[in-house]
Amino acid sequence: MVADIDKSHADVAALKNQMVLDDEIAVTVKQDVQANQDELKLLMAGADAWQLTSSEETAVHHYANVLFNNMRGGVFVSGYKLDAEDVLATFTRINKRVVEKHSALLRTLPENLSHPQLVSMAKETGDQQLLRMAYEYLPLTFGRRHGDPSRPWNHFEIKVRDDEGQRLLAYQGNWRDIFQNWEAMALSYPNFIGSFVAKFVNASTIDGYNPYRITKEGVDWELLDLDDPWSNIGYWGDHQIIYLSSS
Repeated sequence: MVADIDKSHADVAALKNQMVLDDEIAVTVKQDVQANQDELKLLMAGADAWQLTSSEETAVHHYANVLFNNMRGGVFVSGYKLDAEDVLATFTRINKRVVEKHSALLRTLPENLSHPQLVSMAKETGDQQLLRMAYEYLPLTFGRRHGDPSRPWNHFEIKVRDDEGQRLLAYQGNWRDIFQNWEAMALSYPNFIGSFVAKFVNASTIDGYNPYRITKEGVDWELLDLDDPWSNIGYWGDHQIIYLSSS
């Protein structure tokens, strides 16, 4: 049994024709499944999921923990290496004015750009908004929002490819949950700790509240409910600040 979802009517018709006319369809499916497994292995390796101990159960349990953590917090595809085009596209969605102000710099970023290099270049401009964006930029993929699936605002979807089939750097998570997952990720990528803290603290209000969702593009607050005077305040984050301080 094979399920290929999220298709248009034209895609479905083409797939039906392929299943009828392609004698090698079974081989194609098996190769695609194997390629998917190989890619998953690489993603898990990037978060130190593979361990070999005297207890197979312990190793498998560790892998499962890392897998579930990555699915909620995301995983870095290329370590500290960045895609300059994605940096520009992400910054443009966040703050067009800042991008226009530093257009010459952002449109000539080197192809072998690293995250520490991006932060350093932002510091040299003296623009605090650009520096904030540089710190908060996290090239994560394979993450979906964590939470109770019975709640209507928790839409579970792992977006790893765009409409053209290219790898998509995207993540989203409930404020508290995603930070807890990033804490574990920091063991594998300590140079991103500053970015984790920046993203986390910048999403907190001065009086200790926070939005309900963090995404690659920014933060989401709950919609104002006229019958609920507390609806737009967010969540009380005192215990999360304590977690941050103790980390």
